[in-house]
Amino acid sequence: MSDNHWAKKTSNPGPISPEGKAISSKNARKHGCCTVDATLLPTESPEDFKALERTWCQAYNPNSEPERHLIAELVNTDWLLQRARQAYLEVESGLYTSTPNPNDWTEAQERKLGRFLRYKSAHANAVLKARKAIEDHRKSRLNEQILQNRAHKSMHSVRTPAILAVALHFASGRLSGGGFCGVVFEKAQTANVLDGLSMQIHCAEAAIGK
Repeated sequence: MSDNHWAKKTSNPGPISPEGKAISSKNARKHGCCTVDATLLPTESPEDFKALERTWCQAYNPNSEPERHLIAELVNTDWLLQRARQAYLEVESGLYTSTPNPNDWTEAQERKLGRFLRYKSAHANAVLKARKAIEDHRKSRLNEQILQNRAHKSMHSVRTPAILAVALHFASGRLSGGGFCGVVFEKAQTANVLDGLSMQIHCAEAAIGK
């Protein structure tokens, strides 16, 4: 039977009475599907958890402390999703074993399967949110770098005419008679913009020092 089928048949919001809520509150200790912390259950393997952690670290390759924190949250939520999926499969398998025909299932059996389906769906959504948080963080950092580069280029474009004017003044005035800096200045005019500017600054500094 499909997940959508059981989602429609089991729209019960959960226990309402104090007794029902008390029983439901113990579910986290039984199957771990209600918890928000991926503390390992006795039946779970620390090696499997480490393998899942390596998988996500290799996928995202974090390079900062905030990213490592976000990936730790992703590992946590994904582990809970794997747990919820396994619990759902076990409940479903048990129901089919005891009552092979789903049409013969009692209302209590359908509610039970629906409850575990909700656990699985909730953790699946949590994984999506955790991944989106990582991607949003990276986009934000990329936008910051783009703005910084633009600001740097803007400052460079403002300073360049002033520096060039100084270079031209010393190169064409004081150094117009020739000499090493005059030759360098002539060569700089035939080079690319950045190399030319660098050479002109060198000339200006040499003239000032002179």
